[in-house]
Amino acid sequence: MRAASQQSGIPWRICEMNSFSGGGLPGVSNTFLGALWTLNIMLCLAQAGCAGVNMETGVNQLGFVSSYSPIQDNGAGVNSAGIPYYGMLAFATAFAGCRTIYPLQSPIENSSITAYVLGTAGRARSVVVVNMDETKSVQISLADLRLPPLVLLRLQAPQMLSTSGVTFAGAQVDAAGHWQPAARETLRSAQLSIPAMSAAVVLPQ
Repeated sequence: MRAASQQSGIPWRICEMNSFSGGGLPGVSNTFLGALWTLNIMLCLAQAGCAGVNMETGVNQLGFVSSYSPIQDNGAGVNSAGIPYYGMLAFATAFAGCRTIYPLQSPIENSSITAYVLGTAGRARSVVVVNMDETKSVQISLADLRLPPLVLLRLQAPQMLSTSGVTFAGAQVDAAGHWQPAARETLRSAQLSIPAMSAAVVLPQ
């Protein structure tokens, strides 16, 4: 798709995208694992030149609200942020003001860990690290990027398969759909630690 887009000059976009077919896989798609997967796939697609992605949302062809839907509906007209929404929120926060995205080489041989640097005009602005290893934390050095003073926003949950308690920057999306970061960690050095089954967005202060 990227090659065809570059040759034709026509942007490409992924539609009806999500973690599992047929409305999702309950116990996976609607858990924190689904949020990490959502963030990871959006980063991967953006790095490949995708112009956008339509995450499958709401009532599916089988007549029920998909477990992977980033917007949930309780059937009585009350909407709320689904677990995958937090992956989209983390991506939007990292990508704001950026035009390019590049993968960073993993510090260890582990396909469960991905890292991307995002920026504009050859200048790095933000970094995202996703650690989907179930047991191991990862240590990352950003010294070579020569970034300004940074803050760290963590995407985390009590457990890998948590269906509640998911937060981004220590906060949840409220009943009105609003979100404000509540926990910004100031990085005192270029070193950061990403616990197992979590992700982090690094931004300028």
